[in-house]
Amino acid sequence: MVSRAVSAAQPADTARRAACYYLYMRTTSSWCFRAQVDASTAINNNVVSVTVNFALRDSSGVFDDAYNGFVDILVIVDRI
Repeated sequence: MVSRAVSAAQPADTARRAACYYLYMRTTSSWCFRAQVDASTAINNNVVSVTVNFALRDSSGVFDDAYNGFVDILVIVDRI
């Protein structure tokens, strides 16, 4: 889980987010079988927080392989 906060000049009314991710393996021993990435937003006056949760695993069903990658987040805020 990764969380970041952004401050706006005015209080925020709503916030929408979009996530795009890319992943790769450190070793060639296991292919990525399932990737789950989701993002959520929370608004506190003029601060918008975005939290990204992600889970990557191979087909063994165990979270034991090293994967690398990144998640890009786009946040669009409607201010009051």
